[in-house]
Amino acid sequence: MHYSPIARDWATNRDLFRVKRVHLETIDPPRPLHCALLHGWHSLYSPLLGLENALRALPGGENVRFWRVTYDTHWKTFGQSAREIAIGLRKGGAIPHNTLLVGYSMGGIVSRAMIADGFNASGALCLCSPHLGPAPWLPSGDIGSLSIAPWSARLARLNRHPTDIKRRSDYFFQAFTFADATGVRRHDRIVTEPSALGEGLEGVGMHCSHRLQYRGIAPGCDPHLHGMNPQFLPEALRWCERKFAAMALVGV
Repeated sequence: MHYSPIARDWATNRDLFRVKRVHLETIDPPRPLHCALLHGWHSLYSPLLGLENALRALPGGENVRFWRVTYDTHWKTFGQSAREIAIGLRKGGAIPHNTLLVGYSMGGIVSRAMIADGFNASGALCLCSPHLGPAPWLPSGDIGSLSIAPWSARLARLNRHPTDIKRRSDYFFQAFTFADATGVRRHDRIVTEPSALGEGLEGVGMHCSHRLQYRGIAPGCDPHLHGMNPQFLPEALRWCERKFAAMALVGV
């Protein structure tokens, strides 16, 4: 399966840079439990379909209404997107404590911001998310990327937010590293391992790091993109299964 979120044609890339409103879509009828999947920077939802299908196949997944979230990663801060997504989920009938948030890359920061802002979700799975900012060699050139930069005051406030600190036991942080012909790397080319694991952020419920092995040289941002690949997320999927079970026990 190909996991690249970067559009290959000029027209789609142009559209990705346009200012847009949050869009939520579901193919499911009303169900008691909810799961919202949030993509990363400069991306579409479609690369997350494989992960969505893996979550659907989990025990308890048949009771979950899955929400496909698309939001503006360029011209809005992660906090603005968080507020818009929370409003959309509530309008769609999602009860926060019966909702699991699954965020890839920037989507993990948006998920945490939603909880800090009062959307009291059951938990947040953050896959390759830059909790301390992306790798220092990456440029930040728009409002969205600047809001998650290592020096961002917004990101620093989120990391000090009392609600975020209180809820960290319900978070799962997943990192990816890799080894190739150039050696072992403690990053996935986009996010460093310490950042993805939230090094220095106390109280996080679960951490997991997975090392990818390449023959030759790892291509581009491929290690980061594997953070959406269910094949490499067994611990995270088991955590989601337990979350589905816990939400079912709580009920509405």
